[in-house]
Amino acid sequence: MTGKRYSIGLFCLTLLCISTAALAAESLAGCRKQVEESLRQKKFDDAYAAVRKSLNLYTREPWLLAQAAQICIYLEKDEEASLYAAKALKAKPWDAETTYWLASVFRQMDAYDKSIQVLETGLKDFPANRSLRFLLGENYLRRGESAKSEAIFQALCRESPSSFMNWLNLMDAQEKQEKWQSLVESGKLMEKAASAVPVTAGKPAVKDSVIFARCLSHQAKGYMKLGRWPEAKTCLERVLRIMPLDRPTLVDHMMVCAKLNDKLGESVDRKKLSEFDSGL
Repeated sequence: MTGKRYSIGLFCLTLLCISTAALAAESLAGCRKQVEESLRQKKFDDAYAAVRKSLNLYTREPWLLAQAAQICIYLEKDEEASLYAAKALKAKPWDAETTYWLASVFRQMDAYDKSIQVLETGLKDFPANRSLRFLLGENYLRRGESAKSEAIFQALCRESPSSFMNWLNLMDAQEKQEKWQSLVESGKLMEKAASAVPVTAGKPAVKDSVIFARCLSHQAKGYMKLGRWPEAKTCLERVLRIMPLDRPTLVDHMMVCAKLNDKLGESVDRKKLSEFDSGL
């Protein structure tokens, strides 16, 4: 009889533990939803209040700590952001979203070493996560490790060729390494990828976007460094159709016109630059 009572008591205790865990998970999900909704509406003060309230209940929840740090960045509470980020760094386990936000916080603090450490740790568990790899590639680029950044963005461009921030970062990394021929070839592949993107009614075409123009600017730089002036001029003129008052492009176009002995083009660019600098 005693054994039976013990079994019943153990069963009830197990049910209580399961119910408590389920309630805690449900409450945590509710906290996350409240914070996310405030962030979605850009109500950062509300998000700040919600995340602090939630952390009274879940003091070591990594996602909440990472979000608290990010919200403090938005509200320019930098010292408080550092404290939350340090706590999040020690709390485990991280899911992919927590890893991304925590790495983003450290990057915004210019703490690239810590941001990279977080991403490299997270990628051991989520090796295929493109958002984490993208952020790691950007961190390498900002820290001057262009070869590592190039390798990451080459892979991302193969996997997701219609994501043009991947192409822009790839070409930026190649330009920083002075890999001019690679820059030109990447530009060609980027254009091919852009041509494959269907045009949607009511939305601007990819080839009319600023990001596409920036990629073309990189490609033009490659042509210029290789002394291929006609191709450089064509690229720069395509950029100017999208960004007609972009000063660096006007300067490059004027120089290319001079190389090609295009006096009229050079004169037009000089006049535009004069107007630009005088604020007209």
